[in-house]
Amino acid sequence: MTVQWLNARFWHLRPCGLFSIFLLATFMMPFSACAETLSLQKITDEAIQNSYALKIARVEARINRADINIARADYFPTIRAGLNIERLKSLQNSPTQVTTIGTTVLPAGTRFQNSISLSVNHTLLDFGVRHHKIEMAKAATTAKISETNQILRDLKIKLIELYADALISYKTMTVNQALALLAQKQYKIKKQLYKAGTISTVPMAEDAIQVAQTLDNIQVYKDQYQQKLENISYYTHTEYNPESTALEDLSDDTATKVITVVLKQSAEAKVYDALIAQKQHEINSLKRQALPNLSWYSNYYIYGFDPNHFNHSVKDLSQRTVSLGLSFSMPVFDGFKNRATIEKAKLEKEKLQLQKDDKLAQLKNQASLYQQQVDGYTVQLSTKATILNKTQDKLTMVNRLSEQKIVDQTQAIKEHMDRIQKQVDVEKSIIQGVSALKKLKILAEG
Repeated sequence: MTVQWLNARFWHLRPCGLFSIFLLATFMMPFSACAETLSLQKITDEAIQNSYALKIARVEARINRADINIARADYFPTIRAGLNIERLKSLQNSPTQVTTIGTTVLPAGTRFQNSISLSVNHTLLDFGVRHHKIEMAKAATTAKISETNQILRDLKIKLIELYADALISYKTMTVNQALALLAQKQYKIKKQLYKAGTISTVPMAEDAIQVAQTLDNIQVYKDQYQQKLENISYYTHTEYNPESTALEDLSDDTATKVITVVLKQSAEAKVYDALIAQKQHEINSLKRQALPNLSWYSNYYIYGFDPNHFNHSVKDLSQRTVSLGLSFSMPVFDGFKNRATIEKAKLEKEKLQLQKDDKLAQLKNQASLYQQQVDGYTVQLSTKATILNKTQDKLTMVNRLSEQKIVDQTQAIKEHMDRIQKQVDVEKSIIQGVSALKKLKILAEG
């Protein structure tokens, strides 16, 4: 699908109709001279800068990067230091030996005792458990970064929709203001004709009703425009005064080429690919937890005691023991807990794959809708352009007849009003077509 039609604005369709365009431009000049002019790029930049969703997503990505460092910490040895200060009081009068019951040691004697310990423990072999935990953290970080890109893309698309709606309301409001001037001029002429006795009160009353209706339309469209600006304000965190806020046209900055949305390169695909990879690393880690674990350890103790004085027990501190050894452990039976956990992780991975397929199907449908809108608005533009040209031909003939006094001026004014309304219809189609094309382009960027 080509986009050449976007380069043709409605005033390029035919060289005629300059009077109507001049009327619109002249009417809007006082409004625009002191107005704050907004553009799609401006509100997009402000919304991106102030978006809480984006800020939260970026912080979450930094949190996930911290998880990578947490997982990497398992590759380093753990070193612990300890200090114990104790007063041991024997409740027996006669000396007894040290007794052990299972893992409980019952010391004997009364004394002050102190100890300082230093222990080191380092895993040598775990068959890849630590590696897969790091990869899990990396995949989670990748998923969060892709999710941030998805939020940014959706925000841009939403702003295009809001801006297009606001622009249509803005143009409709300004056009109705111009139509009100023409309706008032027409009513003034009919009033003069009535005073001259050439027409009855009915045509004059009809024009009075039309003036009232156009004035009512102006207020309605002002309210609509204000609502559209408030919708934009929600994202930009900036208040806009509808009385002094003008909107720029949507520019066509898209090259003439076929726009293709590659689903595999979309943000949704990248998010779910990362989540599926994370779940696979979790499965691999769980499987390796059933394999042996080999680590080495070392303990160094300093000990001192005295039966009666704490100070002497501190002075008595001296090296007591040092140990160095290997530890080998392997789970034998855990009640099938690890097996059930692996099965659960596999089902969660399957669920993620289904969710990915669902999201990509939604994205494909969304891209198709945008494409249909672009194609539909192209047809609408062509049809409306034909109507506009026919209306201009009629307006030109009426102007000539009016100049020759064959028809009254009110007919020419009526044709001008009809011409302006047709121009607005064409402009609406252009805005909707450009906005649909911009949204399609953002989807294609991935």
